[in-house]
Amino acid sequence: MNCCKKLIQYNPNLEKWNKADFFCFFIVIPAILLLIFLLPQPVKDAFFILNSASFSYSSLLLANYTHTVFLGHLFPNLMVYLCALIVIFNLEVEKKRFYIISLLLFLPISIIISVVSISLPVRLPPILGFSAIVAGFIGYTIYVTFDYLKKKERIELDNFYLFIIFFVNAIIVVWQSPTLNNSDDSKMIILGLALLCLIGAIYQNFNGIVKILKTLADRFSIIPTRGIGYFTYWYIIFGLICLIYVMLPFMIPSEIRVNGSIINTLSHFLGYVFGLFFPMAIDHFLPSAFAAPPPFPQILPTKFIKFPTFSLKIRAAS
Repeated sequence: MNCCKKLIQYNPNLEKWNKADFFCFFIVIPAILLLIFLLPQPVKDAFFILNSASFSYSSLLLANYTHTVFLGHLFPNLMVYLCALIVIFNLEVEKKRFYIISLLLFLPISIIISVVSISLPVRLPPILGFSAIVAGFIGYTIYVTFDYLKKKERIELDNFYLFIIFFVNAIIVVWQSPTLNNSDDSKMIILGLALLCLIGAIYQNFNGIVKILKTLADRFSIIPTRGIGYFTYWYIIFGLICLIYVMLPFMIPSEIRVNGSIINTLSHFLGYVFGLFFPMAIDHFLPSAFAAPPPFPQILPTKFIKFPTFSLKIRAAS
């Protein structure tokens, strides 16, 4: 309990989360992944792993939670997922939006990505792994930092800020792509277009970026005066944010064949794009979902109005 109080002192934003939130996302989800990993391989082959040639309907969802290798697959997915959650829990401004995105990633988006993967004209090897969902949380973490800068730090940014992060990652992915190495003209055209879009997005948010740098400089000058715990805490958060901002090239590497397996880079890209850009639609179309409830109307004391009284005199007929 003392540890929790200390963390809240470092970052009051943590106070909005309850024990159920921490238990569900930090304990239950990893436990589910570990339990599925421990299932017998024939069971996973029959009901969990998604094969494009022949598959069970349950595998459209369950393949996204299934792993057959611990150190090379489950462990890195779990670590990246937990790193994204740490940043989200520290910087999230709209908890309801986080619930919506999480529910969509865990259920319908996972199924949609599986359907898209098996619908490709190219036949893929067996599809499994939590990485598409992790990619969605990576994209959403970037959106959370963007929203935090706008609402907590009062920095004027527009949605093109998200495209800055996207195009920086896209340029790195295209540059290291072996597919385009044999076609230098196509590579240079794609890189040129991405660079033009990046410059336009930076121009659109130039003043906001300058203010971000000034805010970071101010924070870094204050942090060392708050003690070693405060210093360590916020430098870890900042380091995780920097790592997450350039995570897409690691999810779409130049070599997609690793240890005899093929990385499903399409599912990584779809999850990332959903997590990064779909929250804009939620904030645009459902702004009332995040608004504070209206205050209970105040009941004013009743004022009694005195009406004049009338008397009616009837004259008897003579």
